[in-house]
Amino acid sequence: MADLVEEAHVGRRSGTWGPADGRLINQYHTGDVVGALEALNRRTEPLISDLAREAAMAAALATLMAEHESVWWVGGFAHWSRIVERLRTRDFSAPAIHLAPRRRLTRARLASSALIRLTGLYPAMVTAFARAPREFEPFEAMRTLLHHAVIPAPDQPGMPSEPTPAIDLARTGLYARNLAATARLSEQPQLSELVLAASATIGPGYGVRLAELATAEDQSTPGAALDPLTFEVDRRTEDAGIVEAGFCFRGKRLSAEPWFPVPWPILAPPDVLQLAREARDAEYETLPGGHRKEAYHWDVYPPDQEAYEGFVRYALRRASQLDLADGPSMPFINGLEGGLDVRTTIRFWHEDRLYVSQRRPAPGRVRNGVIDWRNRTEDSEILHGGGGSGSGWNDSDSTAIGSVSRDVKNDPILKRGKTRVMRRWREWSFVTLDHPTFETGPASGLFWDRVIQPLVNLEGGRDDVYHWLELVFSFCEGKPFVYYSAYRPSARIHALARSHKVQLRWCPLSHLSGALRARHGTWRQLRLGDSQWRQLQARLAAGVRNRHHPDGPLVRATRDQPHPRKP
Repeated sequence: MADLVEEAHVGRRSGTWGPADGRLINQYHTGDVVGALEALNRRTEPLISDLAREAAMAAALATLMAEHESVWWVGGFAHWSRIVERLRTRDFSAPAIHLAPRRRLTRARLASSALIRLTGLYPAMVTAFARAPREFEPFEAMRTLLHHAVIPAPDQPGMPSEPTPAIDLARTGLYARNLAATARLSEQPQLSELVLAASATIGPGYGVRLAELATAEDQSTPGAALDPLTFEVDRRTEDAGIVEAGFCFRGKRLSAEPWFPVPWPILAPPDVLQLAREARDAEYETLPGGHRKEAYHWDVYPPDQEAYEGFVRYALRRASQLDLADGPSMPFINGLEGGLDVRTTIRFWHEDRLYVSQRRPAPGRVRNGVIDWRNRTEDSEILHGGGGSGSGWNDSDSTAIGSVSRDVKNDPILKRGKTRVMRRWREWSFVTLDHPTFETGPASGLFWDRVIQPLVNLEGGRDDVYHWLELVFSFCEGKPFVYYSAYRPSARIHALARSHKVQLRWCPLSHLSGALRARHGTWRQLRLGDSQWRQLQARLAAGVRNRHHPDGPLVRATRDQPHPRKP
């Protein structure tokens, strides 16, 4: 009965109640219905809070009735009879209760996360509409956003930018629209779908730029002065079965939710910090601190290790293939052989004949080699024991390839408590596919005993490139060998190779692209606690699984065999 609404007219003439003064005008119920409802109301004892509210309302109505000819009041039917009785008896006494705190309205601006939660729109789309409401078209605004997120400059020094041709931008927009249509039969993708399409089609770096551009807030001067209302996920519940999230204002969690929320709301907008870590390939950032008493140890950053193993296989395979530029030239007779040799043809243009490159057999499958990453001459200081007191040998303990590199400098990337992340620089590397750096079984430690340990023990005048190669050639006795460098190896290096029956072949360093050399000439070495290593592996495995194997097992597992050189 409390939900029934009664509409009544109470008139007052000269402070006395006449025949019309106390008449109740009931729009919906008349006669016996009103009496029945009043009887039902009297069956329940009113709450003390209701009596206090009715006293306050009756007093306010009495004040209005004293000032105006007629007063209209709309209220719940459960209160009607008691309020009328108070007006007739002029009884405005109320029981003592605790007063509710007076509410104050505080203005706030919608941060991008709250805007997405409330409306499903992201700031860039709202800004585009505000600039030209009549010309606004959602698909055109989305295409403009995709093009604005393209940057021609490299993302990092020494690293190439992600290729973003126009056809890939079109594919991104189509992919995002397909995601929206599949999820909820919509033609307009949400921000999470747009970023997912951008990361999958072009790359995570482009996805980060797109997310940052889409969530950038175009604030007016009055709006910038207001505190933001945000929508945040409780990070402590991300690993639990139910993720908690809600609106936050001035550092406090609110219990309010929108009365009419946007259909198919997303729990949270794309996590720009997580996308940025993925784009920089730096999942070690923001790792939780390790336990106080757990063991810490150094190891390579797994993505760097995986990429370097593929690069070494490529470099050795590249050296195994025939390089037509190294073959002799001969006059064209009845076949193109290895292709037209334009340089030789021009050189002997006066002979009025064409020259072609003659095919010659490759030196065999190359499984061993050296990469001199930066030295321009064989007389470089680094190749003769220079480079500073910190010079030494270092590389990752791979179970797939063998590699040891001259290391003369390192740059700190991250330092937090006991956690360390260092960037190591490869200057001169010996690589092999015959024996991995880390291996178990009968040949366990072969690469360490025959190559790494002797290189580390070289002292004084013996610590130079010729003694390095003496050890390396003895390890590769009688096998094909490639030497990548910017300079041609001297006769002394060739003589060393012949003394060990090594089939030495020189390849210009330019045969390996500058982008590959910039990517693999450095690597990241991490010092983490055991719990941090497990957390890092989980992050990496989850990222690979989400991109390539949504329902499959973890792609990369930790090594469960003990390391021969670690306690």
